[in-house]
Amino acid sequence: MHHMSRRGFLGETAGAGLFLGCGQASLRAEETLRKAPFKVLFSNDTTNIESCPGPIKKRGEPFTEGQLRASVAETAGAGIDVHLLQPGLGWVPWWPSAALPMKQHVAWLERQGGRPNVFESYVLNGGDLVRVFIDACRACGEAPFISIRLNDAHHIYRGAKAKPEAREKALAEFQFFADHPDCRIGPEVDGDARMQYMLDWGRPEVRDYKLKLLEELCRNYDFEGLELDFMRHWIFFNLKRTTAEQRRAIQTGFVRQVRELLDRTGQPGKRRWLCVRVPSYAETYDAAGIDLPSLALAGVDMVNASSNYFTDCQLELAAMRRKLPATVALYAEVQYVSAMAQKFTDPDGKGVINANRRTTPEQFTTVAHQAYAQGADGISAFNFQYYRGTYNPTDVYGAPAEPPYGVFRRLGDRAWLAQQPQHYFLGQGQGQPKKTGRPFQENVTPGRPVAQTLFLVPPAGGWSQGGRLRIQAHGPLGDSRWSATLNGVALAPTADVSEPYPNPYPVGLGQPGDYRAWSVPAAVLKAGPNRIELTLISGKAMSVGYLDLAVR
Repeated sequence: MHHMSRRGFLGETAGAGLFLGCGQASLRAEETLRKAPFKVLFSNDTTNIESCPGPIKKRGEPFTEGQLRASVAETAGAGIDVHLLQPGLGWVPWWPSAALPMKQHVAWLERQGGRPNVFESYVLNGGDLVRVFIDACRACGEAPFISIRLNDAHHIYRGAKAKPEAREKALAEFQFFADHPDCRIGPEVDGDARMQYMLDWGRPEVRDYKLKLLEELCRNYDFEGLELDFMRHWIFFNLKRTTAEQRRAIQTGFVRQVRELLDRTGQPGKRRWLCVRVPSYAETYDAAGIDLPSLALAGVDMVNASSNYFTDCQLELAAMRRKLPATVALYAEVQYVSAMAQKFTDPDGKGVINANRRTTPEQFTTVAHQAYAQGADGISAFNFQYYRGTYNPTDVYGAPAEPPYGVFRRLGDRAWLAQQPQHYFLGQGQGQPKKTGRPFQENVTPGRPVAQTLFLVPPAGGWSQGGRLRIQAHGPLGDSRWSATLNGVALAPTADVSEPYPNPYPVGLGQPGDYRAWSVPAAVLKAGPNRIELTLISGKAMSVGYLDLAVR
């Protein structure tokens, strides 16, 4: 286990120029910078081409350049300003590389008894995903960005209860992991058993390897911007080996090195934008080494506020905006999921299934309206192609649907958004990244009120009529009795538990008996935080996974 003394750490990082100094020439004067002009960002994880059923690629077909071009072209004219490519997990370059040649990687895989995936085979045979992507973006008028995952651990995900030998086999997919067992975070990590196998960014070898790949990208490709993805995954350090100050210095120093790379390798007089995808929840920042003001000073132009996997009405956008200079653009991330783990019995008799509610057009426009009111400059979309589901039903369960690309055409139009029907909601999400008070993490028990907060933004002209509040449980509510208050006012129950707007996505909607609903007078609504209190008056404890408030 690698322990670093404070004196040793200061010597190492000071030599690398990681600490901020007020007089450093590399720090930027805010007034000299032009703010990123983009309104809508769209992320493409590449692997959706292989895993999602749909018109681009049939199951079992070899991957081709044309399929990547098609995945970009299908978004053309949809109002997307920036298209971001995530070329793999960020450990093996999906481009012709001198840092790690694909031939070397494939030889390593074969020695471990593995074989390359379809994208690696494409690169092995002379293909270049990054070059094709950049060309495809420019052909349809979208700015090409590359998004690099900083500490992705998807290859470790073999089930939270997998045996250690299964983990070790999974690690062998990437030689860097196998060659550096001393760089793992270790069993003291906060999280499930998988997280201990992630790489510790307190070790310079880890950062140096990632920087080597980034330098190659910056030198060899003419993209418009680069995103550093702190969300795949959000655990970076063993907290017993580093202090909060050290973690902030490491991450800020790394970002500054990337900014300098972009400036050295870009075209003269043309700025290449630097974006960071970070948790929206400040509770996570200390452990991850994230300090927004320092990242802005280090050269970040754009901040992408993420909830990880679902569209969240509780993004801490106003607090993030206060920490960032006006020249840094802030984006609210939306996803194809509005609530996770809606449990129901599989009609094929395969037991209980977790189904994720899909985000509807009204919910997208509502979240965008909220985001702008809290200081956001635009919207970003992640995992959007997974409306199509996946060939593996345990990954993304439910009836496939084509992604509603049309919603992006108006998500940058604040005046139009302010006139649309409103569909506020709170959905159960993953327990990580951490957020105290995250909705629906525990069962609702009789006699114990459960409080949640919805941030409401009135439409243009204010609310002229009331709406309806609903909750959805993870199963039939039977004859249980419930009450609800909004801002301290008791609400009258209603038997109408139907979807408030046409919902083209049946996944995770459950049955009418899973719901309770109440009428909401317009006079009760207020701009800003609104406190909702739910009480199970009688009946057995229940798990609630979704709440919404619709106001026309």
